[in-house]
Amino acid sequence: MKNIAFALAFAMLLPTYLPSGRAHATSIEDPKTVALLGYAGDRFQLVRKREAVGSNQSPYVRKEVKLKGPELSRLVLAGLDKAAEVAFPAAQRVQLEWQPDEALLSQLDSVRGSRREAMMEAAVLAHLRALPQRQEWDQIIVVLPKFQFSDAKGLGGQLMGMGVYVQPLEKSQLDVNGLSLDPLPSDSSDDPAAINPATGERVTAFRYTAPYFFFQTLTLDAKSLMVLKRVVRLDNLKYANPDDQHRGSQADLSSDLLAKAMGRLVERSAMRTVGGDVTVGPVKPVAPAPKQP
Repeated sequence: MKNIAFALAFAMLLPTYLPSGRAHATSIEDPKTVALLGYAGDRFQLVRKREAVGSNQSPYVRKEVKLKGPELSRLVLAGLDKAAEVAFPAAQRVQLEWQPDEALLSQLDSVRGSRREAMMEAAVLAHLRALPQRQEWDQIIVVLPKFQFSDAKGLGGQLMGMGVYVQPLEKSQLDVNGLSLDPLPSDSSDDPAAINPATGERVTAFRYTAPYFFFQTLTLDAKSLMVLKRVVRLDNLKYANPDDQHRGSQADLSSDLLAKAMGRLVERSAMRTVGGDVTVGPVKPVAPAPKQP
């Protein structure tokens, strides 16, 4: 229940912590008008390494939270728009929002993996095909989540879409059926670098919290909807406070800092697929905008 409440609180914070910042990039092509569509999916994964596992247990605890509303997708679209602004500075950018209706969501829930991805992509293409204004555009860049399970160094296995991985263990910490194992071949043993959320400096850490995003980016010819380029990425940013490394738990990020960190991750991911990169700095909480009376 605590994880579910956290994910819901995180989703509520997304409109406040949209990506910001600029980076230099050189564009390969120079479209005059580019349309952008970002969809993050309707579920958020929470994956945590178990501190003790039995022989028949998965080494990870997983929770999947279904979220309604466009907040996650707007986060993706904001990052994609920032990346396109850098990659194509002279181009006019058109932002498109797309959300599947209840009937399509029900169909998507009935399939898994590549079939789910294909059904979602077909639905997006049908939506775009019905837009007559695309005849005035040059390219359409679409970001969609990947639902085929994937592994990444330093993260748990079988990740998909968007979520957070928590590594709570040091290399020597693991208990299996009451037996203490030392040393532990930690997921992070080959990649101990993380980011201090307070300073933006890289630190060595074996306990961390890592927002991740597993997605594909399609670059389409706007008029024919032919796929010009397809890029698949699984990106993550590991955050750790050096002061937390010996306290018996992972470096903790509050929900507001985590929302900001997710925004940075999405912006960096979009930048890399569109044609540039972005430097990750300190994660600083920003006061929420005052409510309108």
